[in-house]
Amino acid sequence: MDKMKAALAALRSDPELSITDAAKHYGCGRSGLSKRFNGKTSARDNALKNQQFLNRAQSNALIKHIHKLTERSLPPTISMLRNIAFEIKGERPGHNWPT
Repeated sequence: MDKMKAALAALRSDPELSITDAAKHYGCGRSGLSKRFNGKTSARDNALKNQQFLNRAQSNALIKHIHKLTERSLPPTISMLRNIAFEIKGERPGHNWPT
C-alpha cells in the first residue's frame, strides 16, 4: 500500500486524526491528501481509466477482431476501427480516437 492510500485508510478509520497529522505520519503531501480525502481529486490510475473509450474487455474484443481481419490479409482502416468500436460499445468514438 502506498503512502497516500495508507494515510487515507487511517483518516477513514480514525475520525480524530487530522489531515495534517496523517500527512506527516505517512510522509505524503497535506494538500494532496486533503483533496483526495474530500473527494476533489482521485488517484491518477482511476482518472485515466475514466478517460478511456473502451474498457479492458471491449479492448480485447477489438483486438480479436483486428487479428481476424489481419489473418485474412485485410488490415483494418481507421474508419473500420471506429465502426468496430461502435459495434462493441454502442456509441461512436471521437474523431481522433483511433489515432
